[in-house]
Amino acid sequence: MSMQALAKYREKISRLQASTKRVREKAGETVEHAVRLGECALTGFGIGYAKGKFPTFNEGIGGVPGDLLLAITAHALAFMGIGGAESHLRAVGDASIATFAQSKGVHAAKSSVTMSGESLNSGDVASYLDY
Repeated sequence: MSMQALAKYREKISRLQASTKRVREKAGETVEHAVRLGECALTGFGIGYAKGKFPTFNEGIGGVPGDLLLAITAHALAFMGIGGAESHLRAVGDASIATFAQSKGVHAAKSSVTMSGESLNSGDVASYLDY
């Protein structure tokens, strides 16, 4: 085998190794996104369950709703770097903020319908959401 052929094979191996490294990095990012999505979805489900099962969850502590308290706590812990699980805590905090905002949006929609004198018909989406 000539030196030229050997150099050519080494170059091919080097490119293959670089390509494999990029694929592994992309796969790692995809797994991280999937884990974050799961954490957000499970947090949202858990908060929804808590709101349905425990009416006092909406009242929270000192008038601060439970989902907002969870969001503040999770983000504060992530900011302080407690436990080395910052990305997971941020996912829980983000999902908690989203459920809080969703609840406020439903409340605002129901209030605007009531204030305008309209009634909620059984076909209205808002009538299915009892907050």
